[in-house]
Amino acid sequence: MAQEDLNYGSVANDGTGDGLRDTFIKVQSNFDELYGRTGLASYSDDGYTSGSPFTLSANTDTILPNRALTIYDDQLPTDVKCFYYAAEIDVTGVTGTFVEGETITGGTSGATAEIVEIISDNYRLLNVVGTFTTETITGGTSGATATISTVGSGKITGRDGDGLDVMVYFRAEPSAVDQWLDIWIDLGGAVGEIYRQTFSFPKGSGVERGVLYALSSAYTRSTFELNGGSIYVRSNASLDIYAMNFNFDRSHKAR
Repeated sequence: MAQEDLNYGSVANDGTGDGLRDTFIKVQSNFDELYGRTGLASYSDDGYTSGSPFTLSANTDTILPNRALTIYDDQLPTDVKCFYYAAEIDVTGVTGTFVEGETITGGTSGATAEIVEIISDNYRLLNVVGTFTTETITGGTSGATATISTVGSGKITGRDGDGLDVMVYFRAEPSAVDQWLDIWIDLGGAVGEIYRQTFSFPKGSGVERGVLYALSSAYTRSTFELNGGSIYVRSNASLDIYAMNFNFDRSHKAR
């Protein structure tokens, strides 16, 4: 929303300025806009544990999974459905009308997830349990059905001109001496990889450490808004990863 400027006339009491009601309508609109500019959310996987970790293969670019089984998003900005979605699906042959917030179930896989956002035939998902395939899905509330044509991985959402603070945290157990781990965000398209960082494991093989990948005020532009950002990891040896937690807050809203 563009800022609502108050018309206070040319000189005092000339009768050309905004009336009292119009003035406070503009004031309220400006307050509402400011109130919804910033916000935050946290997404935790909770499925991968020290006893059942995600194992990263050596020398392989891999999207870091987070199925967002636990979500804290009561402080989201008013114009943001989610800062991160755990998976996305494209669908065809829709019968009925799916609704945001309902749970869908895969007819073959039995996988379930919550629809957090619908953009045409693309559905963004949270709280993903199981693995969807190219199968029929059914909405638990709407009863709508559709066929999944493609399944995509989770991504950070962006809006052209927003500033985001990003925190990715997890536990990792190395399998080799002098092991390293790279983490970055990939936007695809012409931009590709951004903000790559390298972490080491100074205590050696078998000794876990917490890994904290943090970006202060990452500036998101049009490619980020269009494609979203995939969080990738790569290590020179196999690595067990668990307790993934992604936190985001918007430090600046695009005007």
